[in-house]
Amino acid sequence: MADTEQPIPGIGDGLRRAQMAAERTYLAWWRTALATVAVALAIGRVLPEVLPAGTTWPYVVVGTGWGVLAVAIAAYAPIRQRSLRRAIDEGGYVHPHAAMLSALSIGGIVLTIASVVLIVISP
Repeated sequence: MADTEQPIPGIGDGLRRAQMAAERTYLAWWRTALATVAVALAIGRVLPEVLPAGTTWPYVVVGTGWGVLAVAIAAYAPIRQRSLRRAIDEGGYVHPHAAMLSALSIGGIVLTIASVVLIVISP
């Protein structure tokens, strides 16, 4: 029997639900990372191919930025999951790292603005 299938004595339904919610959140982090990879490919690879010949480096730079953001999100997901699971197992809660959430948010905002600018200036 795997670790997740073994009953833990003294753990109530609320704790099991918290564990399941933590797992769903972990998967949401990964879905976000994968969606960000799609944006990176679309901006960095697809757009330069379908636009009229011209300067492509801005698209590659912004697409690479989205790729770096995707890696950061994917890297943070297991870190967050481990710390949250440990806290839930101990009957508590741990807040996400504020600096990491701020960095991811700022990165996403900057890249979104850059993407909109690329769309507006595209021929």
